[in-house]
Amino acid sequence: MKRYILSLMALLFSVVSFSQEIIEYKGDTVVTISQKDLNTINTMFVKYDWAINENKLYKSIIKNDSILIQSKDSIITSSRLISYERERYWTDYSISLQKIIEREKKKSKVTNTVLGSAVVILGVIVLCK
Repeated sequence: MKRYILSLMALLFSVVSFSQEIIEYKGDTVVTISQKDLNTINTMFVKYDWAINENKLYKSIIKNDSILIQSKDSIITSSRLISYERERYWTDYSISLQKIIEREKKKSKVTNTVLGSAVVILGVIVLCK
């Protein structure tokens, strides 16, 4: 509907603004449009159709770009989540290893203390006899 209204407006514009010929034929008056004016009107219709098709293409490109940007953002977000999970895993792993090392150090201190005390006691016993 919009197209027809615009076409009618273009036609009226061209009829009013361009050269016209008035012909009287058997008592009737006929207003005609010259070939140049017809070419101008046709060009207007062609340009209008081209603009509509161009607009559809741009909308399609914008839609596809939006989908690509959304996909790219989704991939980046997923990558960040994976990176965060890896970092958290290695941090937790490092903390657990540090705890294990501290436990082993405590065990070795206790073992060394007990063994050192046993050696001292045995040494005192040997020296006393």
